[in-house]
Amino acid sequence: MIVIYSLVNYKGLKTSIKQYSKRSKRKQKEVIKKKFSIFASKYFLMYTVKEASKELNITTRAVTMRCKKEGLKKKGKSYIIPKTLLNQWKNPIEEEAKRRFKKKTQKEDDNSAEENNTETITEEFNEEEYQLLQKIIHEYPMLQKRLEEQTGEIKYLRGEITHLIDSNKGLIKTLQQSNLLQAKDKGYDKD
Repeated sequence: MIVIYSLVNYKGLKTSIKQYSKRSKRKQKEVIKKKFSIFASKYFLMYTVKEASKELNITTRAVTMRCKKEGLKKKGKSYIIPKTLLNQWKNPIEEEAKRRFKKKTQKEDDNSAEENNTETITEEFNEEEYQLLQKIIHEYPMLQKRLEEQTGEIKYLRGEITHLIDSNKGLIKTLQQSNLLQAKDKGYDKD
């Protein structure tokens, strides 16, 4: 692996081989792999899950599910997605988005067409019926205004009735008390 990595014309990678030659081979390989993955992601167009989700306009969860489906292995805690795979994913997603947009616009067109197709109902009237219809149409705003006024009067009268009922209850109570007092004075309450 060191030989393959050292063939890459990248200064940082070659210096890492020289710098860490004193350390164990295992440490050397780890450092080189890390630097190479950074290099590869910059120059060979590798994407993280976040970058891929932004590129594809889908959620990060959807990207990770696709990575699992493709059998990609995790690099650390996340997936590294190659540009070629991202392009493969991009085409079906764009086609799906176009299909959904067409459906949506088609539904909107259908709804607007239904709204524009209002049916006209025609009916024949004789002269007397027509005059009656004209009178009803002419009187309708006045009738509506009278209806609103009468509903206001009804509300007022309901308030008055409740007030009268309450005052009558008070009067009845005072009469009962005065009757009781008179009965006590006359001695009728002892029975």
